Order: sequence, then structure tokens, then C-alpha cells
Amino acid sequence: MSYTEGSIVNIKLENVLTYDDVEFTCGPHLNVIIGPNGTGKSTIVCAICLGLAGKLSLLGRAQHPTDFIKHGKSRGRIELELHNNDGDNYRIKREISKEGPQNKWWVNGRQATQKSIEDLVARLNIQVGNLTQFLPQEKVSDFAKMSEFELLENTEKAIGDPEMYELHMKLKDSRNNARELELQFNSLQERLNQEKAKNARIEQDVKSFEERQKFLEQIQNLKMKKAWVEYEERRQIYLTDKENKQKAEKEVKRLRDANAPLQKKIADAVKRKDEVHVKIKAKTRELRNVAESAEKNGSEVDNLTDKYVDVKDELKFKREQEESRKKRLRDLNKQLEALETDLRNLDDTENVQPKIEKVNKSMREVTVPLGQINHQGDTLRMEVEKRRKNMAGINKELQSLRNIENQRLEGLRSKHRDTYTAVMWLRENKARFKGIIHEPIMLCVNMRNPEMAKYLENHISFNDMRAFVCENSEDMNMFMDVMREEQNLRVNAVVAPTHLPQDQQQPSQSIENLRRYGFECYLQDLFTCPDAVMRFLCRQYRVHNIPVGNARTKDLVANIIKEVQLACFYTSDNQYKITKSRYDQSTSSRNMKLKNASLLTSSMDAERESYLLQQLQKQLMSRKDQKKRLQSQIETKKQTISSVENETVDIDNEEKLAKKKIADINALKMKNLKQYIENTERCVEVCKAKVCLGLRHAEAVREVRTMEAAVREQTQALQQAENKFTRVKEQLHNSKIVAKRLLEEAKRTSGIRPDQELPEETREIIAEFHRRKGDIDRLEKEVTDKEQEKDSHQEKIEEAKARWLGPLQELIGRINKAFSHFFRKLQSVGEVELHIPDNPVSTLSHCGFIEINLIKYSSLDEEEYSKYGIKIKVKFRDSEPLRELSAHHQSGGERSVTTVLYMMALQELAKVPFRCVDEINQGMDPVNERKVFELVVQTLLPDLEYAPAMTVLCVYNGPHMLKHTEWNLKRFIKRGRPLRDS
Repeated sequence: MSYTEGSIVNIKLENVLTYDDVEFTCGPHLNVIIGPNGTGKSTIVCAICLGLAGKLSLLGRAQHPTDFIKHGKSRGRIELELHNNDGDNYRIKREISKEGPQNKWWVNGRQATQKSIEDLVARLNIQVGNLTQFLPQEKVSDFAKMSEFELLENTEKAIGDPEMYELHMKLKDSRNNARELELQFNSLQERLNQEKAKNARIEQDVKSFEERQKFLEQIQNLKMKKAWVEYEERRQIYLTDKENKQKAEKEVKRLRDANAPLQKKIADAVKRKDEVHVKIKAKTRELRNVAESAEKNGSEVDNLTDKYVDVKDELKFKREQEESRKKRLRDLNKQLEALETDLRNLDDTENVQPKIEKVNKSMREVTVPLGQINHQGDTLRMEVEKRRKNMAGINKELQSLRNIENQRLEGLRSKHRDTYTAVMWLRENKARFKGIIHEPIMLCVNMRNPEMAKYLENHISFNDMRAFVCENSEDMNMFMDVMREEQNLRVNAVVAPTHLPQDQQQPSQSIENLRRYGFECYLQDLFTCPDAVMRFLCRQYRVHNIPVGNARTKDLVANIIKEVQLACFYTSDNQYKITKSRYDQSTSSRNMKLKNASLLTSSMDAERESYLLQQLQKQLMSRKDQKKRLQSQIETKKQTISSVENETVDIDNEEKLAKKKIADINALKMKNLKQYIENTERCVEVCKAKVCLGLRHAEAVREVRTMEAAVREQTQALQQAENKFTRVKEQLHNSKIVAKRLLEEAKRTSGIRPDQELPEETREIIAEFHRRKGDIDRLEKEVTDKEQEKDSHQEKIEEAKARWLGPLQELIGRINKAFSHFFRKLQSVGEVELHIPDNPVSTLSHCGFIEINLIKYSSLDEEEYSKYGIKIKVKFRDSEPLRELSAHHQSGGERSVTTVLYMMALQELAKVPFRCVDEINQGMDPVNERKVFELVVQTLLPDLEYAPAMTVLCVYNGPHMLKHTEWNLKRFIKRGRPLRDS
């Protein structure tokens, strides 16, 4: 049978909690993940939730996605493959990072958003937030804590038709909508009655006032006629003056328009003048720049001339220096020839007796110091001989110390021949590896006191005692491949951590706090070893946190277990291990008699060995220093001779260099002279252009002045027209003032202001009356519409209830049938029923409400659809009645049994792609656990058969685990056959 739409096909994790890198395939039916505690079973459940964009609150483990990244890593990746019936499977990838963007998403290799992932998960009907589909380890107990209402909604979402849950939510909202409609209807009805009552009180007064107002208006109109006629006459005069003003304004405009062309010519002439002025400024700047460039070229020519002179002077100086050196050599040669001539010219017949006496005297003076020097030589020879004997003694003592290492090596040879062979091979092939590979721990560890070796040998397994310790994984993989494939040896190897936090290397509490219990030191203090080996032992065996006591400690074991938080400790002859139950927090202890030491009893004194090596090194360094001083003196002499020989000056080469420099200087000088001439010629051209522009600028100024004189002559007629326009404007202003005064007198005669024809208070009352009348008409229409809306809403509720309640009752019946069947298999009783709340309408009819009140308030008392729920009742013993499932009536194991049986009852009705449960057997006793798993599938417990349709995934851990990509089953079977046959 193939996978269903949306079911999980493949899971891949990288740097997630306990996993470095893992990938595995899931089966299309039941998948069972088994393994020891802490290996990462629950990590897979967390990864499924995170990879499907589930919320962290569903897991109850962490507050931030980065908390799921493996310790010491900066980012983690989750990749899930979901089955697709219509094409390629969906591959959802999520990357969680502590740096930069915290979350990145991909679907089938294309980058996506979290919203698109949530939409895809919803479309596949995957509900990681529904405890009936997705039940993490920390949420198993929450299933029994769900209210009956929450259980109903989760069941609808898990196995019901999508419309069923939507109808339920619609019915829950309908009660609030009905209450709101009823309140709105009552509010409108009450407001309508209030408005009608207010208008009824002032209706007659408004009618009387309107009749009186008509007569007053007629009288007032007659009084205002005279004043308004006078105002009209003055207004006609104002209109005539306004017309004259417009004519004068037109005349002024005509004259201004006639004067406009001349003004435009003046503006154009001014513009031309300004343009020429701007060009003159530009030419001035250009002339300044060209002059500066020419000046710069001249300065550069002068500098090059100075350099030419410097080169000539330098060449002359070197020639003079070489002549001086040659002269000095000639003088020395002459002195040498003179000395040789004097030596050849010595007289052989010269009387040498005085010289002989002088020599004898010198010999007597030298004899005494020579004796002292011989004495000092004897002393030095004795000291050298003494040092030679000391070195021989040190080497002999070192050889004795190293014989202890040979004893351990022989012990390893007798106990595990392959490891001994591997040690010999490693000593000859260390250069093949990038880092250091330490020999087996039993050879690296050196006990400070051999009598304490029993503690370390009982604490560390023999497999790890003979294990090689590598400082990087590449060396370990290469070493193991060589041992297995080339050398055909069975050995162990581990990788030491490159770094450990401080709390993983230092004791959790000082040994001084434990001395009152007889503890003297920690296991780490009993031995020495290389740092990498110590890091491995601290991480793997916690030697930094295991105290070692004496005989007094054994008498205080009970107090230690009760008062001190220790997982393991040692007395003089026993090992004690303390464990605490995860369920009831109870403490238990186990002790074991220590075996006698056999591997580490022979230990060498590392401090003495180090001291002897230091003494030997000092003597060797002293001899090396003497040799270096002699070599330094010889090197100094050689350098002095070389420097004297190298004093010769190569005049020919210096002349060639000087000629080359002079040629380069002359080339640059010619280039700058050429640029200087060009810039000078450019200066002349710019000056000519500037003079021409100056002439044009003077002509433009003259033209502007001529045009301005002509404009002044033509503006006299315009000035006269403007004066006439001013007089007409003043006359219009006076006419306006008189007309305004007459208008005010007319209004005063009528006794009213221009903006008020009726008293303010009366107008407001009348306006309010008419406005309220319009509100009454509108409210009557709204009341009618709201009543129709209520009736329509009630009909929709009844229709939705009929479509929802019938299928829901049928669904709960099917669940109850399966649930009861599973409980009967366990010789227990279980029921599932739909809880329907009482109808408040019928309750009101029994409480004395009259019929009209029942009809009026029935919509407010509709059924509480939010109080519909699922009740689970169980009975595990014949002596007790059926009780509703709760945290108070049933034990944790009984609640776990009920939870798994309820989810099994949903299984046949489920419409979701998969269901995930973590540690459902938590809290079950062995009897119930066996019965429940027999119902699920015949597996997991001893003597049970595996179902052929199930997939079992085993989680392993440990320091020797291979990466999942290196797992080769055929290869392992092939290698395992010889071991099984032997």
C-alpha cells in the first residue's frame, strides 16, 4: 500500500539537539521509534513540529527556535519530505540560525516564506496544533486536561468533515450575533418611543408660532420698502461709477501694452549685456588658469635643471671617492713593500746576544702565568669529566624510568595483541597524520601513587583503556581505516574534544566542602596525562567531579546520599552510584566492590623524569652556547673582510646610471618647455578674446541707456491715464460707502440683523421638531428591517444546527463504538458521548415567565453551542462506577491508556495524513502497556511478533557511531561473518 497525501516519507536533520547529521526514511503505515533515554527520539518529534511551521508552545520545551540548535553550533537544518499523489513529493527545508536571519524556508529547492509553508500544511490537512493528531512528550498529560469543549473541537478538526467544524464555529458565533441583534432591536424601539413622546409635547406650540410668524413678516416687509428703494437708487449710482472705473482701467492697460515692446527690447539688451559680462568673467578665470599652468611649467623646468646639476655633482663625487680609495691602496702597498725591503735588508752578522737575553727574560716572565693556565686547564678537565659522569648518571636514571613504560607496553601486549601491534605501527608512522594521535590511555596515564590505580581502573572500561585518543576526526577515520583495511587489526579510537567549557573541567564544588565526609581529592587529582586525554576523560567519565574518600567515608554513605548531590563516589574499597527516578524523584544507590589494579600499578615519577631532562638540557645548551659564540666571531670576521672587498665603486656603471638619469631629466624638461610655450600662446589668445568681449559689453551698455531714455518720453501719456484711473477709483469707493450706509439704515428700520430673520431659540426648537420627525420615520424603518434580520438569522441558525448536529451525533456514535470495543479488550468499560447543554428557553417556561416575555427574550436564550462537548467516561475496576476522565479520578497510567485508546478509535475515521505520539506509554504499568501495544501492533515487548506493515526505527548513540552516510549493511555483514564463525 502506498503513502497517503501529505504523509512523511523522509526526515533529515543537521545540528538539531542530539544529532550532528542524520537522515532516515519512514514507512507508509505504523512507524515505531525506539532507543535508550536521551538518544533523540523526542528530538525527531520536535523536528517534525518545527519543520511544519508549528508553534514552540506546542512542544513545551523552549522559548526560541535557536534553543533547538545543537550545543556549540551556529545553525541547524530540518528537511521533511511529504508525499504528493499528483507529482514530485514536497520537500520542506527550514534553517535556524543564531546569526543573521533566524529562519529561512525552502520548498522543493525554492526559497519560501513561513506563511506559504503554513498554507501548504493546512492544505494537506496536517494539524500539529491538534493534540488528537500531534501529541508531544510534554503534552501527553495535557490531553486529559482538555475540557470537553476543546476535545470536541479537536476531534472535529481531526476526523470530521471540514464543514462540520466550520458550522460549529458559526453556531458559536450565532449566539453572540443573535444577542447583539436583539439588543439593537430593543435599543431602536426604545429610542423611537422616546422621540415620538418628545415631538408630541411641542407639536401644537410649533403650529401656533408658525401662523403668528406669517403676519409679522407681512408688516415687516411694508416698513422696509422705503429704505430699500433709497438703497436701490444709490446702488445704481455705484454701478455707473464701477463702469467708469472699468473703462479707465482698460485705457491704462492699452497704454501699458503699447509700451510693452520697448520694455521687452530693454530687457533683451540688458540680458545681452549680462551674457557678455559672464563670458568676460569666464575668460578671466581661463586666463588665470592658463597663466598658473605656464608658471608651473616654468617652475618644473627649473627643478629639472637643479636635478641635472645634482646628478653631475654626484657622479663627480663618486669619481673623486674612487680615486681616493685607489690612492689609499697604493699607499698601503708602498708601506708593505717598504717593510719587506727592511726585512730583506737586515744584517745577518748582527750581534744577537742582547736579543737572546731579552727573549730569555720574556720567557721567565711568561713561565709563571703559564703554570697558572695549566692549573686552570687541569681544573677545567676535571669539571668536564665530572659533568660527563653526571650526564651518564642522568641517562642511566632516565633509562630506568622508561623501563616502566616498557613494562606497561608488555602488559598491553599480553592483554590485547592487536592494540600492541597498532602502538608499534603508530610510533613509526606519526608523520602520516595531521595532528597528534595519543597512544592508548593505559600508556598515557601516570598515577601519582600506584596504590590509587584501582580507582581509575574500576572507573574506566578496558575498551577505553586500550583506546587511542585522536585530536581531530579526520585522523581518527584515517587511522581506523588503516588498522582495519591494511593492518587487519581490531582496535579502539576516540576523538578528544578540542575545547570544554569551564564547568566541564572543574569540580562542581570544592573538595574542602566534602572533607567532613572523608573525601580527600577528586579522581582527576590522582593521575597525570596529556591535555587531550584529560579532556576526553572529563567529558566521558567526569573524572573532575568524582570524589575519592577513605575508610571514614564508608561509614557516612547514608549521610552523603541524603545531603550531597553526587552521582558517583568512591570509598577505600567500594564504588557507589546514585540514581534518581524521573517519575517520583525517589533516590536509589548501588555499590560495587573494587577490583585490584593490574594495568597502572607500575607508574614512573614524571616530576623526576622532567627534572633529569631539564638538567641534561641545560648542559647541552651550555655547550651549544660556546659553539654559537665561536661561530658568531668567525662570521663577524668574514663580514668585515667582505665589506672591505666591496668598497670598490663601479665608475662605469655609475656613469651609465648618471647618463640615463640625465636623459630622463632632459626629456621631462623638453616636455615642460613645450607645455610652457603652448600655455603662453594660449594666454595671448585668451587676452585677445577678453578685449573683444569688453568692446561688446560697452556697446550693450550704450544701447540700454539709449532705450531707457526713449521709454521715459513715452510714459507721460501712461502717467496721465493712471491718474484718471485713480480719481475714478476713489469716486467708486465713496459711492460704495454711501450705498452701504443706506443698506444699514434700511436694516435698522426693519429691526433685524442681515444674518438673522428669526429669534435663535425659536428657530432651534422648530428645527429640532422637524429633525426629530425625520428621525422617527427613519427609526421606524430600521426597527422593521432589524426585526426581519432577526427572523432571517434565526432561520439560518436552525438550518446550520440541522446540518451540524446530525452528522456530529453519528460521528460520536462511531467513535463510542470503537472506543468501547477497545476497552472491552482490556476487560474494562469506556464510553464516549456528546454533551448537549440544556435549552434555556424551556427553563424559562418553567420559571413563571408569561408567554409574551418568553417570545420576546427567546432569541437571547438560544442554545450555548460553545458548551457542546465530548465526555469520556471510563471504569477500570468492577467495584467503581463509570467516571468522567479527569486528572482527579484516574491515575497517570489510566489516563495514558485512555488517551491512546481514544486516538486508536479515531484512527479508522481519521482524514489527516499522519498521527504522531511521543512516549504514550508514560506512566503505564507493564500489564496495561502490553495490552495497549497488542491492540496497536504485536511488537515492542518480549515474545511479541512484529507486524509486516510496520517500520521500526532504532536510535543509537555513543562515541563510536558512524555517520548515516557511511552505514554499509552488506559490508558490516561481510566483516561480521568471520567473527561469528570464530
